[in-house]
Amino acid sequence: MTLRTYPEGGEHPGPIGRTVAESEPAWPVPSGPPEGAPNVLVVLFDDLGFAQLGCFGGLGARIRTPNLDRLAERGLRYQNFHTTALCSPSRAALLSGRNHHSVGVATIMERATGYPGYNGRIPKDSALLPAVLREHGYATMAIGKWHLTPDEHVSPAGPFDRFPLGQGFDRYYGFLGGETSQWEPDLWEDNHRVDAPGRPEDGYHLSADLVDHAIEWITGLKAVAPSRPFFTYLAFGATHAPHHAPAEHIEAYRGAFDDGWDAIRAERLLQRVPAGDARTLVWARVALHRQPSGVNRALATLQGQQPRTLVTRHLLQALASWQTSEELSSGHLASAAELAAAHGWTTALAGYPRAFVEHALAVAARRAHDPLHGIAAAALAPGLPEPARDSGEAVASVRPLSAGELQLLGMLTGRDTNEDLARRLGVSRNTVKTHAVSIYRKLGVSSRSAAVDRARALGLLDDDDPGVTTTRSG
Repeated sequence: MTLRTYPEGGEHPGPIGRTVAESEPAWPVPSGPPEGAPNVLVVLFDDLGFAQLGCFGGLGARIRTPNLDRLAERGLRYQNFHTTALCSPSRAALLSGRNHHSVGVATIMERATGYPGYNGRIPKDSALLPAVLREHGYATMAIGKWHLTPDEHVSPAGPFDRFPLGQGFDRYYGFLGGETSQWEPDLWEDNHRVDAPGRPEDGYHLSADLVDHAIEWITGLKAVAPSRPFFTYLAFGATHAPHHAPAEHIEAYRGAFDDGWDAIRAERLLQRVPAGDARTLVWARVALHRQPSGVNRALATLQGQQPRTLVTRHLLQALASWQTSEELSSGHLASAAELAAAHGWTTALAGYPRAFVEHALAVAARRAHDPLHGIAAAALAPGLPEPARDSGEAVASVRPLSAGELQLLGMLTGRDTNEDLARRLGVSRNTVKTHAVSIYRKLGVSSRSAAVDRARALGLLDDDDPGVTTTRSG
């Protein structure tokens, strides 16, 4: 006899008579996954930059992530991820598929306030991904950091509706807050507290424990229901504070970061910059003022061949060698000046250390090199950004602009009022004013005209004609 079924919640297909003999049985079954539904594993890392992964450079090959690299080689690498820059909002956006403000998680749970979008309570009508998948037959498991339960709800008494099991997961193992010790974690399993299965003196570390649970649960599922797909959400705490790395990992990287964060940051910028992106080269150049020793390693990865890129390459090489090799530095300065003059970049040396610019001026006098004299004199001319006083002083007043700020910067060169710009951009006048003030602050100026002058001096605008409405963005 064939077992008859019908969709759960639907009507019994019948017939149903007065007796068993006059009736036919049928059983309600929940909706199942479609044929070939994939297994899904989401691995989430806190406070980790793209460039730290081996498949995105590994900070100049300093960091090794071979397993993640293999995954990247066999799949897709995205390059336009929108980060909310905080733990809870990122999780809320990822798991709901919505803007974090629209689900009440504009900030972390511990900083929730009594205002719409900020109360830390995901609305009941905003189903999370695991809840949707579970309705379609998926097994759902959350392992690791949660950070989506209101702080005052985290107790053995609940309420539990905003614990993982109340948000669509069948099973949960991990820590509910924003951070915990990796050696002695505050652990929960499903809706109750549990002790860690080991001690640090015995080699216990939370990261390995989380992976072990993921493997155990997936293996158990497939042993009983091999055709049932799973959605596993594995969120590590290790790259978030507190930084509790095992001794063997610390030893393996000893000395790898001795160049200092600022040199590595500049090197990373040069590795990630598209060929010819003069704007990003400016920021890298500013950062390298602090640590010229990192220039040569950075230049080894820079492949751009656009005119301004080549000028900057020569200037960076001159900066790296000017105190150790007069001949080498002078040669790079001359090459940079000739290229800059040929392409009309008269402010190529603007923002470099004063002592370095004065060195360039001296080289120009000795060599009777007019192009070099031109860009060095322009860098010291009144009205341009003041160069750093010596080679160890960074141009601290300049900070990177966002893509939106760069667009607005280009529009500020024209004669449009803030109201005109607001209409063109489809935003409010206050929004334009707020972003304009942010641009002024980042460029270290206090007015629109000064911001445009400084941006032109730094090479952020395409030319010096009034009314320019484009910026260099690569």
